[in-house]
Amino acid sequence: MKYKSFTLENYKGIKKVSINLKEGFPHCLIGSNESGKTTLLKGIQQTGRLCKGEKIKNLNRIKPKGTRFSEAIRFVAELTVDQKDNMGHGSKPVELRISFLYHFKESLYQQGEDKTFVEVKMKANGEFEQARDSHIEKYLDAVKELAPDMLYYDDFLLEIPDKVYFARAGIGWERQGGILDHIPSFNGDTEAFEVNRNWQLIFEDIFRESQNGKDPNREPVSFHNMVVAWKGDEGTKNTRINVMEKVLDREISKISQDLSSNSFTFQNFRIKETKEDQYKTYELLIEGKDRILYKISERSKGYKCFFSFLVATLFRKNSNPNTLFLLDEPASNLHTRTHDNIIKQLSDLAKSSSVIYATHLPDVIDVENLNNTWLMQNEVEEEKVEGSNISCTPALQLDQCTDKEKLTRNAKPLIDKIAFQFGKNKEKLNLDQVKKIFDAFSKPILKETLGHIWNSTLNWFST
Repeated sequence: MKYKSFTLENYKGIKKVSINLKEGFPHCLIGSNESGKTTLLKGIQQTGRLCKGEKIKNLNRIKPKGTRFSEAIRFVAELTVDQKDNMGHGSKPVELRISFLYHFKESLYQQGEDKTFVEVKMKANGEFEQARDSHIEKYLDAVKELAPDMLYYDDFLLEIPDKVYFARAGIGWERQGGILDHIPSFNGDTEAFEVNRNWQLIFEDIFRESQNGKDPNREPVSFHNMVVAWKGDEGTKNTRINVMEKVLDREISKISQDLSSNSFTFQNFRIKETKEDQYKTYELLIEGKDRILYKISERSKGYKCFFSFLVATLFRKNSNPNTLFLLDEPASNLHTRTHDNIIKQLSDLAKSSSVIYATHLPDVIDVENLNNTWLMQNEVEEEKVEGSNISCTPALQLDQCTDKEKLTRNAKPLIDKIAFQFGKNKEKLNLDQVKKIFDAFSKPILKETLGHIWNSTLNWFST
């Protein structure tokens, strides 16, 4: 099962926005600050949570601003159904559309009036129709189980703890929520627990990658079972840790030369295990050419961002190929020389996963992939009125925008990247697509933005 599209209505500053996903390509949201990029990403994340059966804890935080909102907040997800997906009964749809509605009156949430609609598209007729009442719960249960994981990163500077705590034998890592208060260094800190939980999952992903190709009939592949709670000989456990280190060495070093602006002086990764009462802790260290072990949390901001990007995407992609990654400003902490390679990494990630990323940086816009690029605008961001009206327009439909002057200023990152690519290697640009985009802009502002390449651009179009 994969996500095909999302629609949000009356979510925070969004009146109505839809975004369609195409397999095999990253999807880029561009726009200035306060244009709604983060709002859209979080709205998509919320839709995914609803599909997984989670509840919204505080609906008042996501309603539109204003004193008399008397409509419904609507979250819609369309999903394609794989042939192997078990839908719970004989007739299997090719697509599902799940809609979640939350009604308000005079800005007051109308408890008990929530609605969930399930529509199905069968192969025979090819049109969505309301699901039978007797099938709705089965479809919803199937979506809870089969809908892809959805991971949202508001930046790629993950908090990297000095130690990651795992419960020892007898307590599975998935049940550690109940032992939070017993870990002295947390002192009941929920945020610290969530960071620890996140890194438990990262360790699990790395371990699964290290066991790729091993006998699937053996006991479940789990870092907790096969390392933390391992009761066999120490040599076997240490070998498994060593294989994890080699996987990190191989995968991280392979990409680091592309993503870094200069060569890192770190050679090898080390995983250090320590026993602490009911728990074991694991430190992720890097060994320098001087043979000294360094904590990753002590390295530069750029290195930590680079490392976070890889562990949060590379290993998770391999452990769950259908994951939808929502990435907010993925290159904000990296050197500009790495940005072309960030595009390459995002393109590689999108080959087996879905990727939506937001940026205001021209260098991270893939102008060779304009079919999957959207411009975010907040129609009232400059006016002194309450509320907003966030729009999301495909780059190839910008001619539908009426305010050409404002559009041209908001689209400056896109114009800058096209201009840069024009000077670098214009043969990689699609002439028809670029001309369609430029026709939507204000020519005086476009001329001002393009500067000295304005005349050569016109000549290129004319020929």
